[in-house]
Parts: sequence; structure tokens; C-alpha cells
Amino acid sequence: MNPRVHLLCGLNGAGKTTYARQLEHELPAVRFSLDEWMLHLFPELP
Repeated sequence: MNPRVHLLCGLNGAGKTTYARQLEHELPAVRFSLDEWMLHLFPELP
């Protein structure tokens, strides 16, 4: 299998996260989410 990178971008509420989670389960994939990283790195920020 050839390695691939899927980069999702779009407007707020367009379904990027939903689609990324779907890909994560259907493919041998790892999902990176900047929002989730920021929550762990800076939990005191709103």
C-alpha cells in the first residue's frame, strides 16, 4: 500500500471532523487534530 496524506479544510461546521473520524476507522490511519492538541497543551485557555 502506498502511504497517503489526507488534509481536510473547510468552513466551521462543514463536517471535517466527522469525515476525518470516519476515515480513521475505515483506513489504517492516524488522525491529528490541532484543536485536541491545543486543549491538552493549554487546558487553562477557553
